[in-house]
Amino acid sequence: MPARPECPEFYTGAPVDSSDLMFRDVFLAELWEALQTRHVLLTAPRRTGKTSVMDHLRDVPQHGFTVIYQNVQDLTHPADFFKPCSIRCKTNIPSTSSAWRKAGNCSRTR
Repeated sequence: MPARPECPEFYTGAPVDSSDLMFRDVFLAELWEALQTRHVLLTAPRRTGKTSVMDHLRDVPQHGFTVIYQNVQDLTHPADFFKPCSIRCKTNIPSTSSAWRKAGNCSRTR
């Protein structure tokens, strides 16, 4: 069966570098737009590029975001997430950032 010219060929393997991420420009733009106002849960079947997209968000942040990457695949308890995540935040987000004021406001109102 001949390949359809409008369908790009996809290969499975390791996540691709951000510079090699192709055919996702519209999706990435919509994702950044959504992240400005809400949380996003990225779900898809195995080997469809979720990690490559997340790596791209980390490598090419937009809209003033600082992206903190934490692999959670092997975690079994919420505490296993919060400690390394808070350490990454402290080391990657300047103490003068408005993110800390927002985080403080959230913790006081709950």
